[in-house]
Amino acid sequence: MRSIHVNRLLLAVLACVLLMIPQCHAQGFVLQVTERTNDGLNLYSGAPHPGFLLQDPGPGGLPNALTFTTPAGLVAGDLLLQEPGGGASDLIRWNAINATLVFYSDIDPNDLPPFDPADIGLPLASYPNGLSVFETGLFGQPYSEAGPNGYVYVPLVGQPGSDPANPNNQPTYIIISDIPEPSTLALLILGMGGLFTACLRNRKG
Repeated sequence: MRSIHVNRLLLAVLACVLLMIPQCHAQGFVLQVTERTNDGLNLYSGAPHPGFLLQDPGPGGLPNALTFTTPAGLVAGDLLLQEPGGGASDLIRWNAINATLVFYSDIDPNDLPPFDPADIGLPLASYPNGLSVFETGLFGQPYSEAGPNGYVYVPLVGQPGSDPANPNNQPTYIIISDIPEPSTLALLILGMGGLFTACLRNRKG
């Protein structure tokens, strides 16, 4: 939604920390996506994973939709992210037909160009298999206009994006919608670094 300019080095550090935390729980692959195609925060289990623009083959799919590849065989469906105060914010779609994840973001009337690639509005139709959640602050941080906001999603078997071939080892999706300014981001990294250290100690224990 909002286009927020941040220090790219801090973003890279944040990306590493964000990916390490869910991996401490020994889950399946970790796919982290933002509203941009070539953002350094777009990662697949730690490796760069840029998006691209493609016609969405799903219900009511729009042209030039922000798309990311996924492993084949994931369950098709839609995850709708709503703002805490109400109103749809983003829609994440999994298409089984071409093994992709599509990131849609609504356009806020107060937003000014340039817009991010995901900012094309939401599709007019949806998969029958859908789930709705409220957008949150990421990794223990409260939701705020400054961010970081989004959602960390680990599907249950049968839910959108789940992996039926690995019922006990589901993927983690880190959906990043709003990213904070550099000063806020630096403080967040320090706090999350402590969380990761504790996570490692718990894993070794």
